Parts: sequence; C-alpha cells; structure tokens
Amino acid sequence: MDDGANVSGYFAWSVHDNFEWLLGYTSRFGSVYVDHNDLKRHSKLSAYWFKQMHERKDS
Repeated sequence: MDDGANVSGYFAWSVHDNFEWLLGYTSRFGSVYVDHNDLKRHSKLSAYWFKQMHERKDS
C-alpha cells in the first residue's frame, strides 16, 4: 500500500478456516486467542496489525 498497491479488501479467515476444520483444537489460528479454561478472548498481535492496516486505509 505504501508503494501504491491498490488494496481494496482482504480475506483474513478464508485460508485459515480450512486448517481449523482439519486440526480442530490441536492448533490455534486467527487473530483472537480463546483460553479454553475460562473462555476469555484475547487479541493476538495479528488483530492489532489488521486494525492498524484498516486505520491507514481510512486516513
């Protein structure tokens, strides 16, 4: 985007979904970590990256 690439959208989950269906709870994917003990959700670094990219698009 900094070099002029026309980025009008992205699909953050489409590829990850295929791995999640195959691996179930054995691997963690996505931008939110869910603690299986208390079911609390925690944003991963990738969530903040997507937020920053979205904010850059709006400015």
